[in-house]
Amino acid sequence: MRISAKNNNLMRYLPTILILFLLAAIPATAKVKGKDTVMAGSPPERGTVLVYQFRDNSPSRSYGYYSFILPESLSNDLGQTGKFRVKTQPAVLGFMEAPEGSAEFQNHLRYLAERGREFSADYIITGSYTVARKQIRLKVQIFYVREQRIASISETSDELGALLFSVIDKITARINNELDRYAKEKEAKVKEEQERLARSPYIPLYRSLEGIVFGVQYGRVKFNSEWDKIYDRTDLFSFFLLYDFNYAGHFAGSFLLKNSGVSLNLDALDTDPMKHHDSSLSIKALSVNYQFHYRFYGSFGLAAAAGGGLAKTVLIINDPMDQSGFSYIRREESRDPFLNLSLSLTCLLDPILLSAGYAHKRVLYSDTPLIINEIFTGIGFKL
Repeated sequence: MRISAKNNNLMRYLPTILILFLLAAIPATAKVKGKDTVMAGSPPERGTVLVYQFRDNSPSRSYGYYSFILPESLSNDLGQTGKFRVKTQPAVLGFMEAPEGSAEFQNHLRYLAERGREFSADYIITGSYTVARKQIRLKVQIFYVREQRIASISETSDELGALLFSVIDKITARINNELDRYAKEKEAKVKEEQERLARSPYIPLYRSLEGIVFGVQYGRVKFNSEWDKIYDRTDLFSFFLLYDFNYAGHFAGSFLLKNSGVSLNLDALDTDPMKHHDSSLSIKALSVNYQFHYRFYGSFGLAAAAGGGLAKTVLIINDPMDQSGFSYIRREESRDPFLNLSLSLTCLLDPILLSAGYAHKRVLYSDTPLIINEIFTGIGFKL
């Protein structure tokens, strides 16, 4: 089996062109973000509010329709202020009664944080209500996505019917006051940060690093095609640098792009010299990959990646007469196109990102491509 150096010139330079193109796209995304910020800053908007349907805790099931009437009225009132973009979510999420330090409360916070990131929301409103003896008690919570904290508000009406809307008006006014107070505090902090930014040259550098995840993956490799007759399973180490558009806040209005990212991967593989005395194979591959990450439950998600690059392969035919392994008969070196596909399950324990999955890799030699199937686990750190 021969490692050929006679690949098509276009195929050989295509991965290099792809790498340069994708790396050039990273600063371009920053320009897109800046343009959106200017456009969104023209109206006096103070962020996006996501409103869930309320949970019915009434003894009777006769008042279940309030579950969507109350948040719908609340959403309309908030939207009419012109200060917020309001979205409604057709799912029930009630008032969290558990103590703040409990595991249930912390899990609730993580769930809300994921939903806030998924829907590009700054605030999330949830609530519960109880109707008993012609009286309604309404309890609402505001979740601040960035700070990951909760503020609680409650109101009670002595009668149902027309006075119910009075309760909604009161709740809306209190929510509006709470969000106004928070927005003013936030604007004051932004102004203070801008003043500090003018004094410190390092803050822009730190901001530019937001959205970067770096880490390492370890995998067990099985060769396919004719190569598995020569080499047994071995280890593969990968080092990655991921620029996640979601964490960086780019393309918030696009479901496809906001869950995307670009990664630079360095793969390293060496066969075990103790198992293969007649020859050894070493592969170093540099690739650029596009990744789509879909979060389906809380901190868990699925990530699919595809990309290509360049692989450097060194094949050494050992001298069978030399048992030390330091002398060889022939050494062949080749640089060839490299392809990578992967699917993994991820878990974000902010700022730690855990992953496990399957990868299919190919080194495109001209005669017999080297096909690598890998089962891997990984760990990353999010800046």
